[in-house]
Amino acid sequence: MLRHLLRRLRATIPLWVVRRGQRQGGRATIVTILGGLAVLLTALVSFGFLGRGTLEIAAIGSTGGVYAEKGQAMVDGIHLYIDEVNRRGGLNGHQLRLRVFDDQGDPELARERAREILKTTQAIAVLGHNFSSTALATRDIYEEANIVAMTGSATADRLTDGFNWVYRVVPRTGLGADVLGNYVPQVMKWKTVAAIYDPKDDYNLSMVESFEKSLKANQGSMNYKWEFDSSAQGAALDREVRNVISQIMQLDREDRPDCLLIPLQTLPAVKLLYGMRSRGIFFPVVGGDSLGDIQLVQRLVQEYPKTLNQVGYYTDAIYVVSPVNFDIAGREAQSFRVRFTEYFGHEPDWRAAGYYDAAKTIGEAIKTANLAGGKSNLAEDRDRLRRQLNEFNSPETAINGVGGPIFFDPFGDLNRPVYISQFQDGKPISALVQLQSIPNARTLSNLPQKVADEEVIRIGNRYLYRTNVVYTGIELKEIPELDVKAGIADLEFAIWFRYQGDLEADHIEFLNAVEPIELGDPVAAELVGDLNYRLYYVKGRFQLNFLPTKRFGQNIAGISFANEQLGKNRLMYVADTMSMRQNTDMSLAEQLKFDRVLNPESGWKITEAILFQDTILKESQGNPIEIREQSQAGGFSRMTMGLTLGSSQVSLRGIMPIPIASYVLLGGLILVIFCYLPERFRPFKLSKQIRWLIKTIAIGTTLFAGECIVLNWLDSRVDDEYIELLIIYLNLVWWIVPTFLFVEALEYFVWEPITRVNNRPIPSLVRRIVVGLIYSLSVICMIAYVFDRPIASLLGASGLLLTIIGLAIQINISNIFAGLAINLERTFSVGDYIEIVGQGIKGTVSDINWRATYITSAGNSIAVPNSAINNFTIINYMRPTAVSATSVPVTIEANIPSAQVITVLQASLDAIVNLSPTHPLGHPKPRVIIGSTFIGNVTYLLKCSYNPEAVTVDDISNVVIASALDHLAEAGISISTALPPPPPLV
Repeated sequence: MLRHLLRRLRATIPLWVVRRGQRQGGRATIVTILGGLAVLLTALVSFGFLGRGTLEIAAIGSTGGVYAEKGQAMVDGIHLYIDEVNRRGGLNGHQLRLRVFDDQGDPELARERAREILKTTQAIAVLGHNFSSTALATRDIYEEANIVAMTGSATADRLTDGFNWVYRVVPRTGLGADVLGNYVPQVMKWKTVAAIYDPKDDYNLSMVESFEKSLKANQGSMNYKWEFDSSAQGAALDREVRNVISQIMQLDREDRPDCLLIPLQTLPAVKLLYGMRSRGIFFPVVGGDSLGDIQLVQRLVQEYPKTLNQVGYYTDAIYVVSPVNFDIAGREAQSFRVRFTEYFGHEPDWRAAGYYDAAKTIGEAIKTANLAGGKSNLAEDRDRLRRQLNEFNSPETAINGVGGPIFFDPFGDLNRPVYISQFQDGKPISALVQLQSIPNARTLSNLPQKVADEEVIRIGNRYLYRTNVVYTGIELKEIPELDVKAGIADLEFAIWFRYQGDLEADHIEFLNAVEPIELGDPVAAELVGDLNYRLYYVKGRFQLNFLPTKRFGQNIAGISFANEQLGKNRLMYVADTMSMRQNTDMSLAEQLKFDRVLNPESGWKITEAILFQDTILKESQGNPIEIREQSQAGGFSRMTMGLTLGSSQVSLRGIMPIPIASYVLLGGLILVIFCYLPERFRPFKLSKQIRWLIKTIAIGTTLFAGECIVLNWLDSRVDDEYIELLIIYLNLVWWIVPTFLFVEALEYFVWEPITRVNNRPIPSLVRRIVVGLIYSLSVICMIAYVFDRPIASLLGASGLLLTIIGLAIQINISNIFAGLAINLERTFSVGDYIEIVGQGIKGTVSDINWRATYITSAGNSIAVPNSAINNFTIINYMRPTAVSATSVPVTIEANIPSAQVITVLQASLDAIVNLSPTHPLGHPKPRVIIGSTFIGNVTYLLKCSYNPEAVTVDDISNVVIASALDHLAEAGISISTALPPPPPLV
């Protein structure tokens, strides 16, 4: 594969670049670069960071027609899983694509659509159908095509019989009907039942047969079975409803059943329920998952708007078996519920949860089997997928699903406990009593007494636990203190229990309390019939991150408690959804934010909040009661309110989707390599400044994308402490790399331009001092912001050290900065003839460096420190032009007429010019003026101009004085011996 990638990558490089590299001996370099890119690409593909193609999954159900809402729930559940997976980068690099087909709940149309799936798609698996009738009608098609078909809603018992490619992630009808058939006579004490069912529907038949078998085992009887054509519509459906109601109305009072079994689908069930309740028939109703749909209430409101304010009138006293009870389910179910509601704007039903589980099970199998993808591998991938599903065959290999652990028996069925729900105010909630199987009743101590006390129910040779449900609610009032470093939060909350019978439901142990907490006396206690209510207020300190699913960058606050002595099979806590936030349009997290239970100044915010029940094993510490309960019940029911806290500070870390980050990483690395390529290997030239800009952007995006990929990949694979170490390293990199790039920018944007302007390099000492200050500042920032350490003492020590160093090299520093001023101001340059006034230094500038200025005078080189030059007046004889002026003084006694003296001196100057027309004194013409008078003497100034590049001022003075003396002597004029005052500066 590497060789193939190398060939393909090399083919993308222009041929002339390769040949150019070969001509210049660069073949090895190009091959090395291409090989490195190929290895990188291979690694990204292997770890799934770059896409390996798309895997199709087909979904088929009643997305149209009268049961469109059930099909939509199915599609929503699948879509949520696929969208979540694709946002995380897919499965082993494969993106998932969903193809949806509509069978409208019609078995014949379902067969047509199943064949269409096989002809028009490359589906790796089929999810569906909604109903047992359509699933039974199509299973042979999928079996012959060797493609996995998995349902999240069809429960007919014989669905998987004799079929190796058909699976389901919901309990079969017989299992639920068996529980319901025991629940009705044992718990509700209803002994006679009448069934209203469709004998042509497999689901209806399975439900009635299994229920009746269990009912008879409990000495109950099914006195009446009224047939109902559930496929009827319109007026025919109304006739079916009237026919059943008339048969019920004709029964004598003593012949009427204790309850009705109605396994019908939603539409006929709605018609029947409304008709019965409207006629005053209020028999309790029991049924399967078809009655547990949210669509039941929605249909009632849609079909009969006048029921909107009295939904409970039509639905209360309905008991159903549901694959998923959200109030009794664990954390996975509550998290799914929150995510689904946020994504689609409404709460999910058990059908959406079932198909989310189906999609997740297929996804986990795809990931574990590491499918190849592609049309040529389709048959092999389908077979590998089926074999992997068969490996999910025990609790140890189970998938953690919304409804509980998912693993299959040899027939492709899911076996897990089912629970009874009852409708209250139009919402299904867990019934106050549940029945749970006892795998080995012989392990129970004092079994006859437990049966007598109705803790255990006997049905023939079988025994079931009678589990009491305690509705539990927690209302968080305030988090007054949050100490993330110490891992502790102070919480103030109200907690209440509502339960049936005489239980010690409020004898609880807070599992994450820093110190033991006693509930004390309740602030409210009521007994309504046999229903107990207890309310308590609690203040305490609780440990953070007590749940094992904390992700990096988050903290989990909350409360977790379990009963001190009663095991789960005797007492089960469930979320009191009727009394908590479900009565509002807000989620629990939104409600807590609205109530401002967490101070925003804490630096944290609530991102998710869930209340869930699960099972734990407690440390008994030798307590015989806990040992007995734990061994017999399999653990204790635990109730947990978990608040996921995220930082309220804005952060970009990890926000880039993984698929995008993968390509950004690859593109950034290619740009970085391009920027560091030798000049001869680049197809076009770029300035250093442009190359630096491209490199900075490329390195920044590479680090950002690489960080997203690595953190996402490690988040679920390593412990938080290792990720924290990685984060520290990444934070250091985010300081070191920009510092390096900034120093490089100084070179390209500051030092080199100054060097070009001054035609001399910046002193290395200056560069080192600036670079050292930059790196020192970077180190200080890393200590302060990465390691979160105080830097006051460090700054004090650094300041003292800098003071000592500064005193030691202050002269050099002064000279350097003075040299910088000289170079920037450019008062004089090399070759200028200057004079340092008052220092007797006059000469030509031969060199200017960052420490001193060198002046050549009378054949000697004088080094003058730059700092000294800045303290004196400088005369530049070559500025503003190259011609300089000088005055040579001659003193004559005042008794000689000045006109005569001026004539003689001017003649001496003219003689010089006439003797040599190209003499420097010639242009402009020299002249004589009276300078000053003193004590009987007159000083005459012989003003002349010259070019310092051709002659020095001393040479000019010699020539002028010599000629003046000669001409004065010829004229008989002698020079005064009096010392004149110094001439004025010109």
